Parts: sequence; C-alpha cells; structure tokens
Amino acid sequence: MTGGVITVKGQAAGKEVSVRCIVKAPTIDTIDEYGTIDTLEGIVPELPASAEIHWNNGIQTTEEIEWDDIKDTDINSPDSTFTVSGRIKERDGTYGKVSVKIHVIPKSLTGISWKKDTVSGTVFYDNYSWAQIKGVVVATYDNGTSEELDINDKRLDISGYDEASTSTSQLVNVSYTYEEVTKSIDLSLTLHLPKSIVVTAPAKTSYYEGQTLDEAGITLTLIYDDGAEMVPEDAASHTVSGFDSSLIGAYPVTV
Repeated sequence: MTGGVITVKGQAAGKEVSVRCIVKAPTIDTIDEYGTIDTLEGIVPELPASAEIHWNNGIQTTEEIEWDDIKDTDINSPDSTFTVSGRIKERDGTYGKVSVKIHVIPKSLTGISWKKDTVSGTVFYDNYSWAQIKGVVVATYDNGTSEELDINDKRLDISGYDEASTSTSQLVNVSYTYEEVTKSIDLSLTLHLPKSIVVTAPAKTSYYEGQTLDEAGITLTLIYDDGAEMVPEDAASHTVSGFDSSLIGAYPVTV
C-alpha cells in the first residue's frame, strides 16, 4: 500500500490516449486501543508488539509498534498509573501515535534473612556494645527482587536489646515493614564475664620505711567463664590497697 504515479493507456475514437494518475498512500483511520496493563513494582511489563490498524481505504492490517523506553521512576512508583507512548509508521512515511496505560501494583514483602557470612560481633566480653555488631539483612519481595539493609538502617526495628544487661545471653528481634507487611528474624547475643583474676606481683617487693609503692610489673589476667584469658590494656584497670610504708614487716596488699 504505497503511493506513486501510474499511467493508464487506452484508445478512444480510434486514437491512443493516456491518463497520468497519482495514487496516494493510505493513511491510518483508527488504531485499536489497549486496556490498562498491570505489572508489579520494579518489573518492566511486556508491551504489545503490534496493533490492528484500520486504514482510510478500508483495509485492516497488523503493524509493529515502536515503544518509548519506560522510565525507572515510573515503574518503581507503587500504586500508580502512567502512560507509555509508541509509534506506527504510516505508508506516507509519517508516524501514527499509540499509547498504553501501565498500572504499577506495589510489591509485597515475602521475607527477610541474614546475608551469608555478614553477621559478626555477637560475642561480648565484660559488657554489651551495639557498635560491635555487624550484619546485613536481605529483604525479598514477590516480584523476584531483593534489597540489602545494613543492621543500622533506620528502616529496621530493633527490639529486645539491652546495652546495660549483665545477662549472659540476649535474643534480639530485628523486623522490617514494607507496605504494611512486617517480617522479622532473631539475633542471638552472648556475654562472657570474668570468673577469676590472676595477679602477677610487681618487680619490687621489698621497701625501706617511707618509700612509695612501685607498681611496675603488676599485671592482671582475667579468666572468663568460657576459659578465655585477657590482660586489660588500661593501666587504670586496677588499684592497689593496703600498702603502708610506715609499717615494718611482711604483709599482703590487695590488687
């Protein structure tokens, strides 16, 4: 169905005659419309590849559609409807416009889990400290996508954690809510406390009356309930009492 020029020849009154005819290319009369296409948030739908075209010469054909790209902002806007435009090439080289509406259905949260090998810092000595804990939560959705959230992400709700607790264990609940759907997972914390102290005596243990105590060489080793041994790095972690240089004789001091 392309236009052009043709010459029609014939005879009239015994003479040869010709007529030059200009054939115009048909134009689009109407294009069958499409209903609204539903798609899940974040999922680009498959758009119609072709459309039924009604031409002004009465002929109906099926023609391919060239669609515009779908914007990420549109497809990731839950519970919204937007329009995608397209074109169908007409016989005269111009383009007929088509469009379709896309309705974005909000994705639904299906579950959360810990990302493999990301949870650490859940065993403590002496006291709990949230700053020590590391981990990444993976949220999964019904559209096949997933999202990673650091344990300190403000969108996560933390409950059951007590920084000041002296209990040897805590079960912390981590939950995430998306579009009114909430999923949660647990995080187990363990606290180890000292059960005994081993003291190494100072290098100097003999004094003359009036001398001051020399604490050089004193070390403390903390023995924890799991058998771990630690030497405090802070020199102020211990105090000595009971030393009196005015007393003559041998006597113990307390560290």
